[in-house]
Amino acid sequence: MTEEIIQKKQYWVEFISFSKKHCNYTDEDLAEHIVKMVEKAINYTRCSAQLKDKKTITINKWTEDNGYKHSFTDCYIKGDDWFTGKQMWQKYNEAMKSL
Repeated sequence: MTEEIIQKKQYWVEFISFSKKHCNYTDEDLAEHIVKMVEKAINYTRCSAQLKDKKTITINKWTEDNGYKHSFTDCYIKGDDWFTGKQMWQKYNEAMKSL
């Protein structure tokens, strides 16, 4: 799926527009996110034996379990509050450290 997103110009146009308007992303934030998506697509593997023994949950599962809704533009919504992907990664990393 990541590779398909990277190849779709319309996705990026909508992502940039929405992120600037609703999430207050800067150009630097957007560039960082796009680079991470490209790296993720390049380094994507279907199975990793090294991770099979890990007990941590994914950020997607963590946000879902904690009542956050992920929008198509990498913003997260909980009630009336909006969080950027960067903010959610910080919340997720703090939660994982406490496990």
